[in-house]
Amino acid sequence: MKAELNDFWVYRVNDSTWTWVGGSNNVEDLGVYGKKGEASPDYFPPPRQSPQVWYDSSTRTAWLFGGYSAFGM
Repeated sequence: MKAELNDFWVYRVNDSTWTWVGGSNNVEDLGVYGKKGEASPDYFPPPRQSPQVWYDSSTRTAWLFGGYSAFGM
């Protein structure tokens, strides 16, 4: 069985550093969803596979996001 994490990182090209933004440290955590449109540091999605990367040239920051659920949800 492949272990899945839902950690979220940002990479800064200008100084070649990765910074942990959020997510769970627990393998295959099912995540916590809140009310739509309501932000909270307590909410996080389940692990994802095949994410995408977006590069913001104004801040020289790459964002890794998206993908599909590792659990078929």
